[in-house]
Order: sequence, then C-alpha cells, then structure tokens
Amino acid sequence: NKGLGHSFLRHIERCRILLLIIDISGVDGRHPWNDYKDIMAELRLYNPCLIKKPLLVVANKVDKYTSKDFLKQFCLNYGKPVRAISCLTGEGFKKLKYDLYEFFTANLKTP
Repeated sequence: NKGLGHSFLRHIERCRILLLIIDISGVDGRHPWNDYKDIMAELRLYNPCLIKKPLLVVANKVDKYTSKDFLKQFCLNYGKPVRAISCLTGEGFKKLKYDLYEFFTANLKTP
C-alpha cells in the first residue's frame, strides 16, 4: 500500500520489457530475494501477463559491505544473469549499458 500502486501497474502493462532494480545490500533489514518475490507476486496478482514480459534484473548497492553475500544468494535463487551496479560509485554501469542495448535489441521485435 505504498507508491503509485495501480497507476504504475497500468503503466507497465504498456511496456514491452521490464527492468527491475533490487537493493541488494539488505542493510535496511529486508532480504533482497524477498523483495524480488514480493514484486513478482504483485505483478502476478495485478495481471499474470506481466510476469511473462522479458525481465532484466539489476542488483544495486554492490558497494555496501553486506552486498557480496546477498548477491551470491540472490543469483543462486534467480538462476539467470543478474547485472550488478552501484549508483554511488558507478561500478557496473558500462557493462549494464551494453547489456541493456543487447537486451532491448533481442526483445523489442515488432509485435
């Protein structure tokens, strides 16, 4: 019951791909994997078609001391590539930009 709620969900129905940025540090007492599952559950509840959209997952805050273990566990649970970045230091952005281009190119075919 926070944020833009249904307005946001209506908006992402029109998106062809989704970019999900997860706080991987866990410093606020939340577990990143639970955050991911909660977001996916919200998408599924609103419209099951949303979870079928191409999804690129990005782990932010890899500069935090707690991030290494959380990132390792998240990657094991997710089972697909996760892009690691730090908005604070800029780490990982060059690779993320390249990966975004490749991801968009592969997933934005004309309907």
